[in-house]
Amino acid sequence: MIFTRFSMAAALGVLLSSTALATALHYPDTPRGAVMDDYFGTKVPDPYRWLEDVDTPETLSWVKAQQALTTPILNALPERAHLQARLKELMNYERHSAPEIVRDSQFFLKNDGLQNQAVLFVKTDGKPARALIDPNLLSAEGTTALTQFKPSPNGSKLAYLLAEAGSDWETLHILDTATGTDHADALTRVKFSALAWTEDEQAVLYSKFPEAAAGNAKGTFESLSHHSLYLHRLGTPQADDALIYAPEDAAWTVNGQISKDGRYAIVTVNKGATEDNRLSIYELGDANKPARDTVPAVGSTGSDIESLPAPGQRPVGAGAGRSGDYRAHCCANPVSAPVFGGKPVAIIGADFGSAYKVVGNVGNTFFVLTTQGAPRKRLVAIDLARPDSKNWRTVVAEGRDVILSAHHISGRLLVQTLHDAAAQLSRYSLTGKKLGTVALPGIGDVSDITGEPDQFLAYFQFTGFARPAATYRLGMKSGDLVLDWAPKLPFEPADYITEQVFYSSRDGTRVPMFISYKKGLKKNGSNPTLLYGYGGFNIALTPTYSSQNLAWMEMGGVYAQPNLRGGSEYGEAWHVAGTRERKQNVFNDFASAAEYLIASRYTSAKHLGIYGRSNGGLLVGATLNQHPELFAAAVPGVGVMDMLRFHLPSFTIGHAWRDDYGSAETAEGFSYLYPYSPLHNVTPGVNYPPTLTITADHDDRVVPGHSFKYAATMQWANADNPNPQLIRIEEKGGHGAGKPVGKKIEEVADVLAFLRHYTQ
Repeated sequence: MIFTRFSMAAALGVLLSSTALATALHYPDTPRGAVMDDYFGTKVPDPYRWLEDVDTPETLSWVKAQQALTTPILNALPERAHLQARLKELMNYERHSAPEIVRDSQFFLKNDGLQNQAVLFVKTDGKPARALIDPNLLSAEGTTALTQFKPSPNGSKLAYLLAEAGSDWETLHILDTATGTDHADALTRVKFSALAWTEDEQAVLYSKFPEAAAGNAKGTFESLSHHSLYLHRLGTPQADDALIYAPEDAAWTVNGQISKDGRYAIVTVNKGATEDNRLSIYELGDANKPARDTVPAVGSTGSDIESLPAPGQRPVGAGAGRSGDYRAHCCANPVSAPVFGGKPVAIIGADFGSAYKVVGNVGNTFFVLTTQGAPRKRLVAIDLARPDSKNWRTVVAEGRDVILSAHHISGRLLVQTLHDAAAQLSRYSLTGKKLGTVALPGIGDVSDITGEPDQFLAYFQFTGFARPAATYRLGMKSGDLVLDWAPKLPFEPADYITEQVFYSSRDGTRVPMFISYKKGLKKNGSNPTLLYGYGGFNIALTPTYSSQNLAWMEMGGVYAQPNLRGGSEYGEAWHVAGTRERKQNVFNDFASAAEYLIASRYTSAKHLGIYGRSNGGLLVGATLNQHPELFAAAVPGVGVMDMLRFHLPSFTIGHAWRDDYGSAETAEGFSYLYPYSPLHNVTPGVNYPPTLTITADHDDRVVPGHSFKYAATMQWANADNPNPQLIRIEEKGGHGAGKPVGKKIEEVADVLAFLRHYTQ
C-alpha cells in the first residue's frame, strides 16, 4: 500500500502565501524499482515501470494519493473560483454544427450551452427540428458521447457511434429517423472507423478489431492489431458480418466508403498515423450500369442563394439548394450490397509513398487530392479505365499555399487552402478553371464543410480566436456568401486583437505565430502569457475560438500560438522537418517562440507559461527539460512522455506513431529519441518551474502510464524544489474527445488558475 505523507494545511498555506513555495511539498511515496533496459549497449533505468499497469491495486492507490494531493491545492488557488464562474458564462451559448442535407432532411448537432453533450437533431420538410439522439440521457455524468453519425442515402436511417468515458472504443447503432427508434443492431469492437451505407440502405461498411486474444483482454488498454473492414446487414448477428478487407500487415488500419453515385466502393489502407495510404477502388454490381448524373441542373443566370430565407431560417428540400433527388430517378436497380469479388478496377498508391483522398467522382472519373508529386498537394482527375499515374490530369495544381481539403459540390469543387496558417476557400470547375475566391469574414479557420454533388449550396463554419463558430452558406454557382446562423455571445469580439508575426528559429527557419490579446495591452514585459503548441502528425494549428483562451485574454493575458514544424501549415516538407531525427526542430521552434515573446516585451520568463496536449504534451515536456529557465509554469497534457516504449503493444495504438517519431527498435531511432524523451531527461537538482501534468484514467490513445511515470519522475527529481510538481488525473475521462462540458470547465479552470497563479 502507498501512503500519502504531507500536511495539507501547511502545504496550502505555503502555496498561497506567494507565487513560489517557500518549502517543497511532500509527495506521495512512489517506490523506485530496479528495472534496467539495454538499448544497443546503453543501460536505461525505468524505475516506475510498475505504473504502466494502470489497473493494479498499487497503481490505483498511487492515483488516489496523487488526487488527494492535487485536488485541494488546485481548488484553493485564488484565481480558480472566478475562472470557473466565468467559464460557465462563456460556454453558456448555443452552438450548432453545419447541416448535413440528405434529400429533404437536415441533420445537425446542437448544444444549448452547458449541456454535457451536443444533441443530434433532424429537420424535415420545413417542420420544426426534433431531437434524434440525446447522449445526455444515456449516462448520469454525461460521459457517453456521440462520436460520429452517418445518414443513409435517402435519410431514412442513421448509423451512429457511441463512446463511453472518453475511450476510443465505440459501439455502432442503427436508428430509424422517422420514428427515432433504434434497431436491435449494436456492433462492438469498433475503433478508428468510418461509416458508409450501401445504396439500398440495408447494410453498413465499418471497421473493427477482432475479439481480444487470451491474455490480452485488458479492456480499455488492450494492444491493438488486425483492424479489418466488415459489411453488416441490418437485422443480422454481428458474428455473421462479412469480412471485406483485412490488411496484410496486422498493424495497418483500413476504412471503406461508397461513392456518392453508389457505383463504387473505396478501400483506404494506412500503415500508421501518416496521411500516406493506398486506395483500392471496386465497382459494385453490374459493371455496365450507366453512371448516374451527380451534377445538379442549376440555372445559367442569377444568384443561387438570392431567394433563400434570411439567416437563421434554415431552408430544406428543393429550396435548400437541391436540384431534385437524383437517387430517385437515376437508377432503377440500386445495388443491394458491395460485390468485392475479383480484382479492384484501380489500385492507387500501392507503395504507400503518398497521400490519396477521394473527393468525388463523375462516372468513372475520380477526383483525388494527393501529395504525389506535390508536397503541398494537388487535385487530380483519374480515369478508372486508365488509372496509371502517367494518365492523370491535374485539375488544381500545387501552389504556394497547401491544400487542406477539397469537396465536390454542385458539379464544382470547393478547395480549402492555408495561407500562412489562415484559411482560404476557392471555387473551381471540374476542369480546373478557378471561379473565384470566397470572401471570408476575416483571419480564421474554416471547418465542417458540407454539401453534395446534387446540391447547389455548400455550408461551412468559420471561427477566429475571438469569434466562436458561425455557419455560412455559399452559392457554388454564384459565389455569394450568406451568414446562416451565428451564436449570441456573452462578450464583445471587437474588444480583442489578433496579429500574426514571423520569427526565426535556431536554424534560421521563418516560423509564423498568432498572438491574441485584449485591446489596450501594453508591451511592458509583465503580461501573463500562455504559449500553446503542437507541432506534429501533419496537423495545423489554425485561428480557432476557445472559451479557455478568451477567459485568459479577458483577464489581461496574452495567448500565443506558433505554427511549429511537424504540422501541415506549409505542406509535407514542413511536416517532415519536424519528424524522427528532425524532431528537435519542433522544440527549437517552440523555444524560439518564447524568446521572441520575451524580446518583443509581450512578456518575460517569469510571466510565461506553456501548455500542450498529446503530441503537444511531449512538446512541453521536452522543451521544459531543455529550457527550464524560459518558463514560469508548464502544463503537459495527456502527453507522449516515454519515447522509448510508446510503440509497444501495452501502449495500445502507439505503434502507429512510428512514422512521425521513429522508434527505439533501431539503434538509429534510439540515438535521437533518448536525448529528448521527456521521461528520460529530467535532471535532479534543476530548478524546474511549477508543473501540472494532466491525464485521464480512460485515455486509451496516449495511455496514462506515460503521465504517471513522468509525474513520478518530476516529483522525485524535485523533492527539494519549492515549485510544485503535480498531476491531475481525470476519472471517467479519455484523451479529450467527447469530454462532458462540465468536466471541461473543471479542467480548464484548474489549468488556467495554475498558469495564472504562477505567471502573474
